[in-house]
Amino acid sequence: EVQGMSHKYGMLDYSKASSDGRAHDWRGAWCMLSGARLWHCRPQDSSRCLAYITLDASCKINAHPEGSGSGHVFGISSGKETHLFKTHSENDMQQWVYAIMNREKIHRPPIDVLDQPQNELEAWRTAHVDDFL
Repeated sequence: EVQGMSHKYGMLDYSKASSDGRAHDWRGAWCMLSGARLWHCRPQDSSRCLAYITLDASCKINAHPEGSGSGHVFGISSGKETHLFKTHSENDMQQWVYAIMNREKIHRPPIDVLDQPQNELEAWRTAHVDDFL
């Protein structure tokens, strides 16, 4: 089950890319960016997300990846797999790409937390440990 604060979420179309970079089976998915993970779940059961993409330093995020077809598509390449996501508008696609690419900045502790005593800062970090994986 996904817990904690999500930083971007919504309905997207999802497909794993085939070896030539093409989408082969678009399906609706409830997607949620939280910490270093992009979760994608069945639309009818968003409370139980079972699959996620770990967004680490080796991931590559591309708007309109080659071979992905028409539409507002962005891709996330992680190792051997490429995951494709299609949004309903160019603006929405750009917002997703921006949120994913800037996730480290978004997940920094708020300024007011940094001014707190050390034990409170440690409590904040513990509560948000998944955001920093």
